[in-house]
Amino acid sequence: MDSPVSVKVYYHGKVLLQTPEGVQFVCRNPCTFAVPFTISFEELNGAICQSIDSPRSKKVTSILYRHPLLIFGGFIQFQTMYITDEASMQKMFSIYHQVQSQVSVIELYVEFKQLPLVVEEPDPIKEWEGYNSESEEEFDSNYEIVDSNEGRDHVYSTRLTLSQNHSKLNSDTIAEAIKSLVKADPSLKIEEVQSRFNYMISYRKAWLAKQKSIEKVFGGWKSSYEVLYTWFEAMCQKEPSAAVEFESIIPYDGNKIAPDVRIFNRVFWTFYPCLRAFKHSKPIVQVDSTNLCGKYKGTLLVAVSQDGNQNIVPIAFAIVEGETSDAWYFFLSRLRKHVVTRDGVGLISNQHDSIKSAIARSNGAWEPPRAFHMFCIRHIASNFLRRFKVPSLQKLVVKIGSSKTMREYNMRYQKLHEQGEIYTEWLDKIPRSQYALAFDEGYRWGCMTTNLVECINSVLKGVRNLPVTALVKETFNRLNELFTRKRAEAEAQMNVGHVFSEFVITKLQAYQRAAGNIQ
Repeated sequence: MDSPVSVKVYYHGKVLLQTPEGVQFVCRNPCTFAVPFTISFEELNGAICQSIDSPRSKKVTSILYRHPLLIFGGFIQFQTMYITDEASMQKMFSIYHQVQSQVSVIELYVEFKQLPLVVEEPDPIKEWEGYNSESEEEFDSNYEIVDSNEGRDHVYSTRLTLSQNHSKLNSDTIAEAIKSLVKADPSLKIEEVQSRFNYMISYRKAWLAKQKSIEKVFGGWKSSYEVLYTWFEAMCQKEPSAAVEFESIIPYDGNKIAPDVRIFNRVFWTFYPCLRAFKHSKPIVQVDSTNLCGKYKGTLLVAVSQDGNQNIVPIAFAIVEGETSDAWYFFLSRLRKHVVTRDGVGLISNQHDSIKSAIARSNGAWEPPRAFHMFCIRHIASNFLRRFKVPSLQKLVVKIGSSKTMREYNMRYQKLHEQGEIYTEWLDKIPRSQYALAFDEGYRWGCMTTNLVECINSVLKGVRNLPVTALVKETFNRLNELFTRKRAEAEAQMNVGHVFSEFVITKLQAYQRAAGNIQ
């Protein structure tokens, strides 16, 4: 890391979210310069200002770093992170060091603030009428009159700092100021909202500002529930083969049912390309959940599969009240009804009791011989570590589960047993067929974890921070981009005469080389 790295700065442009490669920066005249890895965060700010020939008149207020995320099957999706201090800058350099073979420059999108803010001298009565409630002390602490040279008008300039809990910098003002940031990244952290301003705003004020800003960009939190059914109805008219199921709660007014009123409870949806894709994918399903982070609580449930080229295949979604047995039963029963219609399927999940309960209630739909429920080995290892606090043995548990042969399994199991019977007794409470590759009868298809779901959650980064209708729209838009790209890749392979996928071809070539070395 001794040689300088090239930095490309975009400014006064746009941050495009919905492109085939993910986030993209655009501006008229980006500038490029080199910096050493030993540069400080303050020096980086100065170098950025100097690179656009405005070191004195501008102040950097926001730095957004664009970096690639490698998904299964070679799929690269560009994402962003904010650079706010020394720690985040060093993380940026660390990421660059890992991906520099794919991306040769560090791309930054920078926002500036003009310094000082100079305006025409206002009418002292009309312009400042709204500030009459302020005391002279408050006025003096926030504004100053700057004398100019003789023969020129006076100018007013605001100082860079405001007093704590200043009444004029309310959540509405902050919401308007951060709209561009929220549009670029709805998962913007509250700490990053606070760092945008030159004084410490309260966490609550920053949180309220973020919610209001999201509402301005993506629609109202409450009204989003009201239009969700209408949006799905319109979508199904255009795509009749899509599957959508709502579940609502009937409210009561005293002892009587409230007429023409329904309360949203759950919704399941899948798109026609997802239905078609699963028919040509491996008979394996991974499910997981992620909490919604917006104004209202809820949980997003996701199911994915994998095709013959190791690509992620998203197949279904649901918004539910939380990880309850009823919520998982709602999701898994609809998944079985609309998407996973064939038998002999492997289902991989964590060990959450609500999932186990839902499967027990499935009337055999997710039990042998129709389906085979197995656990993510990483979650098992995490539970082991939480129980015994022995990191070295946690790795051994992962190796036991990942053993490909019974001989390998028995050797590693014995090592764990030698460390203490209490460890193997804990592991024995889990059926071997549900965590060990050597005993899975092939239903895992080599998948030991729920990483596929976590990868698609990365593709859907930020959606859990949105109002529900905007969230659903984003699943539609981003999956459209994903399937369009993968279709183009598959067509390109077929056009050059490939019969098998690239992954299979690579494997066959490796086996041929290995066979040629046998004496």
